[in-house]
Amino acid sequence: MKDKILFYLDADFTHFTLAHFLQQKYDCEIYAIIDITNKPKEFFLKQKLVNFKKIWFVHDNIKLDNDTVDLEYLKKIEEEFGLDLWKIIINDRIFYRFFNFHKFSRNDLLSITEQFAKKFLKILNDIKPDFFILEQPALFHAELLYELVYNSKTKCMVLSQPKFGGKSLISESVRRIDNIETLENVPFTNRTENELMEYLKRKSQRKIFKKYYENQSNSKLQFIFAGLRYIGNNNKHEETHYTYFGRTKSKVVFSTLSGIIKKKIRERYMKKKLPKEFQEKMPYVYFPLAVDMERNVLIDAPFYTN
Repeated sequence: MKDKILFYLDADFTHFTLAHFLQQKYDCEIYAIIDITNKPKEFFLKQKLVNFKKIWFVHDNIKLDNDTVDLEYLKKIEEEFGLDLWKIIINDRIFYRFFNFHKFSRNDLLSITEQFAKKFLKILNDIKPDFFILEQPALFHAELLYELVYNSKTKCMVLSQPKFGGKSLISESVRRIDNIETLENVPFTNRTENELMEYLKRKSQRKIFKKYYENQSNSKLQFIFAGLRYIGNNNKHEETHYTYFGRTKSKVVFSTLSGIIKKKIRERYMKKKLPKEFQEKMPYVYFPLAVDMERNVLIDAPFYTN
């Protein structure tokens, strides 16, 4: 019997490409749950590069018009899969503190959770995949699906970024090496501890990200063209994707311009007021300027978001 492999695909085509080459080298049945906006749907419906046995689109038929929520069903899901649904919900960048376009009610959150749980479990029960291949989840629905699969008999293969810049890790858990509980007892074989630390400094994620943003994010002309394309497009995402609820064009433009102005004001203040020389002998408290909307301080650290 052929292995059944379920892929989670999004706007990053890494896993679509993986599915394409995997199918050439391994005789298996490939399925896909696809998390994209409306416009790219046509590509996945017509493409012939990957022979998917069946595909599903994440946001299809997820609505906010459900007045009732089946709390007993959600309780059953928590007990069966060992989940704390509120912990996942409250640490999502869209549902809680960081999404300024729409405020979800308690009933909204539970209704969306119930709909996604039923949808995902029906897919999993229908195909019973042997493997689930995905990138590290970033949003609530992807994390919920991952948790449901992880706590079943299906083998997860999560592509994530370790602390070494330019490197990737495939494991069952995000950023954790399989079968290793702690790194303290792992012997150094090919490199000494000091050599590994030097390697870590050379392969810094910060350097990789800085180079990327310098190449991709500094063109004011591209920024203007992107804004004009956005204003001219007939987008309906705010009607079909909960991650876009309330994101009208006027609100998005205002939020973007407001963010640019605030950044300039704060940057000017920091350059003018904050000391630039570090006094090593003076007692200090280290307070990093955290990026709250990233997974590493939300889903990965659910009790440290304040």
